Amino acid sequence: MNPFSVPDCIGNEEGVTINNDSILRNYGYWKFDGFDENGNHQLFGNWIKTNEEIKKEFDDAGYDGAALVPNNDFVTVYKNAISSKFSAVRTCIATRDRAEGYGHYGPSNNWSVSIEKTSWGRAWSKGLFEGLIVYPVACLVDSLTFAMDPALTGVGQILALIVTTIVVRLVVMALTFKGTMDQQKMQALQPQLAKIQAKYPNSKENQAQAQRMQQETMALYKRNKVSMASTFIVLIVQFPVFISVWGALQGSAVLSSGEILNLRLSDSISSVLTNFSGAWYTNVNGWWTAGILFVLMSVLQFLSVKLPQWITKAQTKNQAKLTANPTQDANSKRMKWMTYGMLIFTIVMGFALPAAMGVYWGIGALMSMVQTLITQLIMKKRFAKKQGKR
Repeated sequence: MNPFSVPDCIGNEEGVTINNDSILRNYGYWKFDGFDENGNHQLFGNWIKTNEEIKKEFDDAGYDGAALVPNNDFVTVYKNAISSKFSAVRTCIATRDRAEGYGHYGPSNNWSVSIEKTSWGRAWSKGLFEGLIVYPVACLVDSLTFAMDPALTGVGQILALIVTTIVVRLVVMALTFKGTMDQQKMQALQPQLAKIQAKYPNSKENQAQAQRMQQETMALYKRNKVSMASTFIVLIVQFPVFISVWGALQGSAVLSSGEILNLRLSDSISSVLTNFSGAWYTNVNGWWTAGILFVLMSVLQFLSVKLPQWITKAQTKNQAKLTANPTQDANSKRMKWMTYGMLIFTIVMGFALPAAMGVYWGIGALMSMVQTLITQLIMKKRFAKKQGKR
């Protein structure tokens, strides 16, 4: 249920109460905004002004106004508590000024929420990645959403998020193409690596065998133009992009408006799935939507991680029967633990972060699987062509 679209929220108090902790639902930042005597924005300006007016009214009526309004100690504690909550949940990125459209507030849902436009220059002032990635991603989400769904009903947000995910992942793929291809080459070379490792079963204990195996391995990589360094570039690029996209989707104003099956994309999946107040089982607060999204995201992440392993296993199943190799087994176990560790990390983060990140990771996992299949097909053709020339 979206409280902003209910004609009379007083008559729907239960529906409003059980909604999640979206910024526009419970912590409308605009309520505490205001202006000083010079017309400049002043945080808590409206609240301070209201208290001053109340104090003056009581003073004029012959009462002690100072005793009937919050004192300085309470004001300090109150501001700190509210500011702390804001820092965790309020949206901060809007690419256009709107007097309304980002949600409504008030007893009759007719008080418009105004969010001030965030400039690209301001984003750069916050840091390199804020200007380079965070703001452009948020701007793309905003632009696509308003182009496809100006009313911000929720459909435009999900479509914009899908398109944005595809664009971001394509850019990342382009930047990491060499490293990704080298990773796929290493996967395709596993049968030959298995043969090399099988020649030196005691390489872990025998230094001479270990050295010869290393020399043959590096020679194999050199013949096939595989650079070990380029594989690390993939991680170097992916991590800051992940952090920046997270910031963009968490701070995007349009994602805090509209709902998809009662789920607001700015809400964290954890906050929705742990909210059992009211008639949660009827999906009134998007509980089932969040649950299905989390399961789909987790399954897709699992498949995207396992697909390369399944391909490698199919390619090396015959070689693996030749002989036991302690070094190969140790490396395989190490890589398996690293892979599962990253998978668990992604699933846990998907549970804790905004639902928009769940969509991003789900679509990203699908693209990763497609990329794996395409690159494996390319590598297979290249190796077949190379074998045909011999």
